[in-house]
Amino acid sequence: MKTTRLAAVASSVALLVASGVSVALLGAGGTANAATASSSATGVSLKVAGHVLHEGPTVTWTSGGTVTDSAVSIPAGHHVSGSLLNVSASSGAASANLAELSVELDLFAGIEHLTQIFTELHPVCGAIEEVELTEIEHKFVDKHGLIVPDLMEKVVNKKLKLMSSLHGYSGHGRTSAKTFGLLLHLHKVKSIKLSKLSVHHLEGLCEVEGGHSTIFGFTKLAVDCIDGVGSTSVIGLTVAGKTHELEAHEANHGIEIPGLMTVQLNRQTHNADGSLTVDGLYVNFHDKVELTVATATCGTPPSTPPSTPPAPTPPPTTPPTTPPAPTPPPTTPPTDVPPAPTPTSPVTTNVPVTG
Repeated sequence: MKTTRLAAVASSVALLVASGVSVALLGAGGTANAATASSSATGVSLKVAGHVLHEGPTVTWTSGGTVTDSAVSIPAGHHVSGSLLNVSASSGAASANLAELSVELDLFAGIEHLTQIFTELHPVCGAIEEVELTEIEHKFVDKHGLIVPDLMEKVVNKKLKLMSSLHGYSGHGRTSAKTFGLLLHLHKVKSIKLSKLSVHHLEGLCEVEGGHSTIFGFTKLAVDCIDGVGSTSVIGLTVAGKTHELEAHEANHGIEIPGLMTVQLNRQTHNADGSLTVDGLYVNFHDKVELTVATATCGTPPSTPPSTPPAPTPPPTTPPTTPPAPTPPPTTPPTDVPPAPTPTSPVTTNVPVTG
């Protein structure tokens, strides 16, 4: 059975199937019963402030052939874009693939803490865009590579003052010479702790704030759950403006941008009924926005009892025949043996016995 939500996706899905590519987006919520080996898959699951904004498509297999569903994109208006979604479920198996996904910063509109982060970072990002942080970061990071705000403010402001004093310099980024007069005031950034971030993190957030990168996205994601064993692979993962290369074969691998978001790759959960749920990517934005992408749930097929072995051959009931008694030795001596000699009388002499 196959249900296609959007007629426009038919040609695209057919092309992908023909080329051996399966594309889909799944969300949390699938269930499976290990005893019956049922399986299920659900499309994207997006929650904001505890309310489900979108969830689907969904398929559940209980018997018969493979069940599939597909969609060309995620419905507009949720600030999450994705393309070529496909889900499938069959006996003891479920899978999901997605060609592309990107989260827009407008998703945070109305969530004060998340919007405040980027509002406070705006002047910071405008100023540090004028300097090469990688050349001077060794002067204001600790041994773990994390920013020391007071030192960063001092070092960067010194650099900015030097640049602003150059004759005729007016800035080459989003700022101008007037902006340099403001300098950095990192103590005004209160919604996120800069001391928990690396320079790499901060530069990525500034890429997002400036509209040059996405807060979260990827170019390809695939999830499989077969007979209680799950796997995930991802290509082109972007978190907080920076690309990450991850080993997706490791279950429950995570990335954290402290104070903003956590990402779990290949999140695997063993359910009480013995089934397994695999979330390809689970993203939590400060416990305000939750996005689950590519989830598949499957169980272990019921085992077939072994066939009854044949009964062993019973031992014989009749005891074995008694072997014949050995032939007794002959009682008559052989005739060719000479007769024993007859003893003679002792010889009497007059010789005295000595000794």
